[in-house]
Amino acid sequence: MKKVWLKILIIIILFSIAFSVSEVGAYIWHRFIAHNPLFFPIRETHRIHHVDDLDDKAHEDFYWIVLGLAALGIIVLGLLLMRFPSYIIIPVYLGIVVFFCINWYIHSMYHTDNCWLEQFEVFRKLREIHFQHHKNPRSNYSIVTSIPDRILGSYEKPNHKLSLKNPNNQNYDIDLE
Repeated sequence: MKKVWLKILIIIILFSIAFSVSEVGAYIWHRFIAHNPLFFPIRETHRIHHVDDLDDKAHEDFYWIVLGLAALGIIVLGLLLMRFPSYIIIPVYLGIVVFFCINWYIHSMYHTDNCWLEQFEVFRKLREIHFQHHKNPRSNYSIVTSIPDRILGSYEKPNHKLSLKNPNNQNYDIDLE
């Protein structure tokens, strides 16, 4: 019985760690890959998100990422399961998948008029932070929280409220390092 509780504790801890590390991974992806000219196809797909009006199509640059990560995830999951116990690998994998789904959903809701999350102050504040990223693509790369931006020095306080109808930053190429 003691081994079962230990495994459950390990599962909870690993899921939590994977979920938290995924926030940093998403930040790194967004800041250093999606905005980097060295990764032209990825950057070009993401650029569309920045130069188009903020509407429900704004999250479409995630579709190909989902397909790629799903394929890679299944392959890596299979390989890891051959080497490590499932009670270690599956919670880590699920933590990453759950984080990505939440990240994608929240990001989609940032660009959706009258979404149900608008009733929450924290959502409205995070959306303003995200829209500040659209105004200044060198800031606010995180989606679900602003913690990585605050720790890594890329946080920029929103200096005005952006609505879904405001145009995005048209100087995307100039504003990126």
